[in-house]
Amino acid sequence: ALAVAWWLWRTPRRASLWLVAARLAFVACLLAWTTLFHAVALPACRCLTVHFLDVGQGDAVALRTPAGRWILIDGGPRTPQGDAGRRVVVPFLRRQGAGRVALVVATHAHADHVGGLPAVLGALSVELVLDPGEPLGEAPYLEFLAATEAAGARWVAAWAGDRVELDG
Repeated sequence: ALAVAWWLWRTPRRASLWLVAARLAFVACLLAWTTLFHAVALPACRCLTVHFLDVGQGDAVALRTPAGRWILIDGGPRTPQGDAGRRVVVPFLRRQGAGRVALVVATHAHADHVGGLPAVLGALSVELVLDPGEPLGEAPYLEFLAATEAAGARWVAAWAGDRVELDG
């Protein structure tokens, strides 16, 4: 393309109809090519992607594996002002086309980490749930455990050195 552009612009400046038409056609082709290049969707990334979700106080991190499986680490808080799982996490996962979550990890039992997970467990199919297995008698953690059981997800108490392998 650069060679053709150089040739067209370096050609003697006689105003022949052919030269003007060639220059206009070249510019039109470049514009069409760049427009089509940006309009066509590129294939989905075959890499690990990490999304830090803005859930306010607390955490929620979503990872998509190269094979397209989803991992969710924490679900944000559920407070009288709102449920981060229902308001942020579930809509994000649905926009990304996630119908199922391969793994949910609850890093610890505080309400600002597990509060939003019952909404996720109720809205999406979850295969495996990991948490430290250090139960607290607090309502958000007990609701998280009840939602895990109601969803039919497998629950495992994680220990130091445990390993979960997804996609090989």
